[in-house]
Amino acid sequence: MKAAISGTRDGVDWPRPGGSMDLPDDEARSMIAAGLVVEDATAPEAETPEVAPVEDATAPEAVETATRRRKR
Repeated sequence: MKAAISGTRDGVDWPRPGGSMDLPDDEARSMIAAGLVVEDATAPEAETPEVAPVEDATAPEAVETATRRRKR
């Protein structure tokens, strides 16, 4: 555990930061992606979860503006 989580999971208190708990794969992946937990590398069934790459949005260099109406 990297962060303290209040409350319980299935009636059991969450472990303190530094502690460990067995979680289903889908829930573990979600919590790893959220930065709340780290994977236990010593666990025999430990696998690296597939995480989608983060996209970086960039603003265009020049701002487009509307052209003025032509006078007749």
